[in-house]
Amino acid sequence: MPPKGRKRTRVDAASLVEELRREVDSSVAAEDALVGAFRVMCSTKLTLDGVRNLPPKVISVHLSAKFEGEVISYVSFFLEDLRVLPVSVRLATISKLTGVSAEEASLLFEGLAIVNKSLPVRNGMDLAGISGTLLLSPPTATCLLCSSPLALHNKPCDVTVHGLRGKAVGLKFSLRCEHCRINYNYDRYGDKTRGWSLYTECRPFVEASDVCFIERKLLDFQCALANHSWVSFSGFSTAYNEAFGLLAGEEVDYGEKQAASSFWNGELEAELRELGKLDFFGLMKKNEDREKVMEEVDKVRAKSVYSHSPADCSDACKARGCGRLWVVDGQWKLMFAHCMMQRKNFVRGLPLLNYPNVCTNSPKFGKAFCDEHVAYLNDKNPNIPTDIRGFLTYCGIEHGRAAGDENSEASLGELLDRDVSKVDNVLSSLGNDEASHLGNSAVVAQGNSEFIEEQQEAFNTVLDDCIEPQPTTCNKDTGSKQRLQKWSRGHLFIVRGGGIIDKWSPLFKSESPSQVFVIILSWLFVILKSINPANWANIFVAYDNMCHLDGMKAAKKPLPWPSPWDAAWTSVRKIIDSLHITNHKDKSCREKYDPSVLKEELPDGNTMAAEQTFVWLSRFKNILCAMPKVHHLFYLHRMVKRRNQYTIQCYKNGKKPLLPKARSN
Repeated sequence: MPPKGRKRTRVDAASLVEELRREVDSSVAAEDALVGAFRVMCSTKLTLDGVRNLPPKVISVHLSAKFEGEVISYVSFFLEDLRVLPVSVRLATISKLTGVSAEEASLLFEGLAIVNKSLPVRNGMDLAGISGTLLLSPPTATCLLCSSPLALHNKPCDVTVHGLRGKAVGLKFSLRCEHCRINYNYDRYGDKTRGWSLYTECRPFVEASDVCFIERKLLDFQCALANHSWVSFSGFSTAYNEAFGLLAGEEVDYGEKQAASSFWNGELEAELRELGKLDFFGLMKKNEDREKVMEEVDKVRAKSVYSHSPADCSDACKARGCGRLWVVDGQWKLMFAHCMMQRKNFVRGLPLLNYPNVCTNSPKFGKAFCDEHVAYLNDKNPNIPTDIRGFLTYCGIEHGRAAGDENSEASLGELLDRDVSKVDNVLSSLGNDEASHLGNSAVVAQGNSEFIEEQQEAFNTVLDDCIEPQPTTCNKDTGSKQRLQKWSRGHLFIVRGGGIIDKWSPLFKSESPSQVFVIILSWLFVILKSINPANWANIFVAYDNMCHLDGMKAAKKPLPWPSPWDAAWTSVRKIIDSLHITNHKDKSCREKYDPSVLKEELPDGNTMAAEQTFVWLSRFKNILCAMPKVHHLFYLHRMVKRRNQYTIQCYKNGKKPLLPKARSN
């Protein structure tokens, strides 16, 4: 009986073999035809007009047949950089770097320009897999002022580029508008007369010197290491060179100087973009003007608070007190040297009382005084030495350590009151009306001159009342150290309960209640503008010296301003943070400023926010105390911005910001 199912047919083996043979012959013939066509295409000489009339796919096949893959990849990657160059420069560059003829370079560029026209514009510069010389050219082929085509300004310059994958060689181009006489460099355009401006788009590399550039990702890595690991310029450059085997040789082209320069240039650019000041405030005429721009940035910082929008504030941040609790405290470890001359605080020509009379400008290198006061003394008192050692000797100081390293806190040490008195007596004798208007005052350095000018008479009343009629028995050290050379007394920080730094201002001579009160009032007048006056009583301000601050006459009565600002200080609730309340001996003080009232409304309210922030800040001591004032303030400003951004991201990702252990020094 036959098996069930459909009837099966037997395959004829001969027919199957014949069918396979026909298919193979057909495939071989097609392949031979393609090879022949490919050979014809390789031997065919296309003109530029011919290329422009061909479909992109055909052009791509022809280029692949004619040029090596590495050459095509290289030119394709730098197509945008080559496009802006004058034709002759472009072709010469392609020919030099790839080894093709000028005619072939023209064909290659035009063909790739057509093939890549439909591709998205390159965002940044990912150097992975790219070998060969990097091209650094301006981002435009035409003048941004008159739209004229740009011409080559200087010969292409050989540079080195350092990035996350080590060292590479590069070629830098500078162009010029012959009509406007404007120069177009890699990262900026302008001239010495009209000043320089940044391009709208951010460039992939940051200039460290004329012949050294840094990949922006490497700079971001350097800044992150500085922010979280307190790595100095010297430490980072040394570690980088060691990691990539660049320590050998007589001269290292990426050292401490280049690491510092790329930081200042890159972070200043980032700051200017955030402020919308691509023209450098109109101050950048030459490289030496960079510090002038930093000073302008600090003026903006000093008069404002750091942004923390509702979109950036998470529930975890609010739970710790953000929006209701601010903690104020002085950080004394981060200091900078300033001019030794006394300088009164004037607002509209009238002096302010109860405020430090110091010149806050940086001393000239090796000198005891700033540029203005050095010039003044050389003119009016040429017999008085202006260098540190000479001036201290003139004052009658004979200490062997008096002229130590002016950038080291420990080099001068704490000296006897009688020695400091000698110096102060000499300085007082020099402080006539002309000298007292030179330099920069404390109130200007803290960014409060405009705030005081708006209500000058009222502020004079406030400062006159910055005294305690009945001081408490609590003994608070305000950090007044006796030193021969003049240093700032650290900074006053105002920190939100969630850890966001709201504001900071330098302190001078000491953490005096008068300085603190003015700084807090200027900050309050910014913060309270966004809060209904009916809710001001829901705001908590914590300060470890609140008893002395709130005990001043000026704090006990309404402020001399129109309503509701007369109640700006009396409306907010004052407490002492939980760490320092135990140090206060006065019973009434401990009851009046008891931080436990905060816990009733905000169980997770963090009055330790400032102290926790200071554990992070204090690690910058060796870096910041070695810097002159303008670099000190700008570096700290950028680190604070990065710290705030890190804190925001941690909260948004369900993490608590990482802080170093408080027990570490």
